[in-house]
Amino acid sequence: MRASLGAFLFLSREGILAMLTRTIVLAALLATAAPTSADEPEAAPSLDAAPSLDSALSTTDGAEKRGQSDLDEAVSAKLSAENLDDLAKVIRLCERAIRRGLEPENLAFAEKLLATTLYQRAEVITAAIFGPAQPDPRWREMREAAIVDLDRALKLDEQPAMHLLAVRLESLPGGNRKQAMASLNKAIELGADDPDTQFEALMMRAGIGDDPDKKLADYNSAHDLRPDDPVPLRSRGALKLSLDKPDEALADFDDAIKLDPTHAPTFEVRGMTLTILKRLDEARESYAKAADLAPKSAATFLQRAQLSLVTEQYDQAIEQATAALKIDPELAAALMVRAQAYARDKQTEPALADVEQLLKKQPKLIPAVKLRAAIQASAGNLEEAILDLEQLVRDDPRDLETQLQLALMYRNAKKFAKAFAVFDSALAIDPDNWMLRYARGDALLAVGRHKAAIADYNVAVKQSPRQSGLLNNLAWVLATSPEESLRDGERAIALAKLAAEATDYKQANVLSTLGAAYAESGDIETATEWVEKALAIANDENERKALENELASYKRGKPVREMQHEDRQETVRVGSKPSTEGRGQ
Repeated sequence: MRASLGAFLFLSREGILAMLTRTIVLAALLATAAPTSADEPEAAPSLDAAPSLDSALSTTDGAEKRGQSDLDEAVSAKLSAENLDDLAKVIRLCERAIRRGLEPENLAFAEKLLATTLYQRAEVITAAIFGPAQPDPRWREMREAAIVDLDRALKLDEQPAMHLLAVRLESLPGGNRKQAMASLNKAIELGADDPDTQFEALMMRAGIGDDPDKKLADYNSAHDLRPDDPVPLRSRGALKLSLDKPDEALADFDDAIKLDPTHAPTFEVRGMTLTILKRLDEARESYAKAADLAPKSAATFLQRAQLSLVTEQYDQAIEQATAALKIDPELAAALMVRAQAYARDKQTEPALADVEQLLKKQPKLIPAVKLRAAIQASAGNLEEAILDLEQLVRDDPRDLETQLQLALMYRNAKKFAKAFAVFDSALAIDPDNWMLRYARGDALLAVGRHKAAIADYNVAVKQSPRQSGLLNNLAWVLATSPEESLRDGERAIALAKLAAEATDYKQANVLSTLGAAYAESGDIETATEWVEKALAIANDENERKALENELASYKRGKPVREMQHEDRQETVRVGSKPSTEGRGQ
């Protein structure tokens, strides 16, 4: 043997990347090289049709061991290899050396050299797939060629790095996720004594896994291997956030920032987490830090705009979304946020203009169509909103969220028959959907069908026992229905108390319902107290008038009754304004 393995089996990563150009990759895919010797011409196999391992290892003349000269030439070619053609030459020489025959020691060396070179060629092709900003149109063929090389290499000399490269290839669209997971498990097994391999494989396995507990265990193990690396902490924090554990996620993000206080995306996701925790001032500070670190990040401006939208600072939301769009004019989410801010600020025209800009580029963008419907509805243009939602339901009859929106729109437009038809259709698909039950209950209450409304509310409460609006509306009809057999003052008080606790006793209509429940139970004095408290916090003029009428009724010693208006399909409270919106809305 004329050279040691360590001298040339693996080129450095820099050397591999230096030999990489897209032109070379495509040439290797599309063409064959010239014969390597005049006395035995051979067509060079293309990457699209690599020779089988069996044919490469077949022996025609084991006695003469004529392959040694080919192996020597392969060694020399490997030491000077600079591109894919050079690697292909090494592969052909190794295959011919094995086929002609070698001494046992040199045969093992030739197989290892062949495996290593096949792996390197696969690595170069993989880098060509992942490297360019615009994927090559032949990336699928390139992936298959790389996989063929890897499969051959693994049969000759199985190494953890080969399995990790296979995972990258299988992670592409159309890849085999099951095979990728098997490769990761094998890499972890083979690389048990290599912390770097273990770390990379654990992070990759956590990234493609489905089981949250196993993903968390892998991130924990990766963190144990590299406690000073912020990446496992960031990834683990993101997983915890997705599992609705924002406090634990925040702790991971804070620890990651201690290790790397210059990583803007961590401050961004930390700001999102603080927003979920309703620590809004801290969220603003975190976003501001992200903006300082990455002043040209459209994502940071977008997150700040979303926070401003949540806190009803519409001018700031518009300004920040506009800044994001200046950096990235194609950022659809920024247009969506700005449109919502315009709409909530009662600026209908610019809101619709943003949505139309989105739909001009993506006519079937469902969130944008839904937003347009909502904007039209808030502007009082119910017919235009209904047209949009009707089309969405036709396109996808199983979209329950859109069906719910359409049914609510019909209800608001006093088209109750159409509303009930949509509710019935949606509930036939998902009879346990509490939001549909809740909304249909409100619609039934609006047309005076109290028994049916109570039935829907009861089903919904079992599914969502802490939803304040639902509790409030059920309590209201139990306290105020004109049908004596349906009223239940004791249960109405219990439900209304739960609704009041859920809203910190700060919602006027809920306190009004609590008063009505006590009135139904015969405690007019307590009913009066609760309505007076409701009046003290009511801001809407129409609501104040309704509460004043309720108070007057109690002072006369009479409870409130929900009644059906004879000539209109809506409900009225005695002494109050008509209402079709439901007590909890």
